[in-house]
Amino acid sequence: MQTAMSIVANAQVEVRPITSADIPEVLRLLDLTGLTEDRLGAELNADSPYRWVCLPGPDGGLSAVHRGFVWGDHLVLKGVSVDEAARGGAAALQMAFWLRESARREGRRGIAAWVAAGASHSALLAGRLRLRQDGPWIHRYLVPLSVAATADGQMSAVEVHRDTPVSGSLSFGRAGGPDEPWITEDLLAPAAPAGRARRVHWVADRDRLCLSGLPCTIFDGLPALVAALAPLAGELGLTVLDLPIPAVDIPLALRLLALGARRLSRTCVTLARFEFSPTTRNAEPTP
Repeated sequence: MQTAMSIVANAQVEVRPITSADIPEVLRLLDLTGLTEDRLGAELNADSPYRWVCLPGPDGGLSAVHRGFVWGDHLVLKGVSVDEAARGGAAALQMAFWLRESARREGRRGIAAWVAAGASHSALLAGRLRLRQDGPWIHRYLVPLSVAATADGQMSAVEVHRDTPVSGSLSFGRAGGPDEPWITEDLLAPAAPAGRARRVHWVADRDRLCLSGLPCTIFDGLPALVAALAPLAGELGLTVLDLPIPAVDIPLALRLLALGARRLSRTCVTLARFEFSPTTRNAEPTP
């Protein structure tokens, strides 16, 4: 039986970053809507937030690939595809451990991954990586940019910051009084200290502008948010916003569907995280 340490050791020997020469093999293994040779080539650039790694196969091809991206201070483990001949082994774990150590070397705060309720495989992988599932349960909705046309007024004091050409953060100035809670607070960070601008993180993921929170205090502010972000999305060639919505908010979900939004999955998910520095988040639960 392989231990976590032996898997890491194997990963350090075998797992490697994908290069442009691997693009045909990656496209063979991973069928993602909108993923083309040009798009994948751009994601392999040095200034890209995306992290592609692979596990070479015995025949000179690839046995498995894993795509992640840097979102805020975390490396998000996003998608794995394993060749049929290599399934049932430790390929997914090997690549995940390699990415975890890579994120540590890069100086990231930690790693994260979406874990679906009732999904035993993703929960097992999260457990092996020590990801804590203590965040809120949400549904991810794809909201079309056309919602901006229904905006009644404008959202003020939104600043776009870039870490790379296709990722960064959004800051929202404080009005001086106490802050009302957002529909979904930033899933990647603790609450902002008093007197500082509140922030969420964004990243372009294929045709989506993904936000790590929903910075509206009420649903009626959503169209104004979409309108405020439409220029950024348009510049990057994106068509929808990927927004986290509290799973328990059924009335909000119905209003989103009425606007033409689409829920990504039937089951709710949580963004499980592991922080490299010692924090209460990483502490073992008290019996």
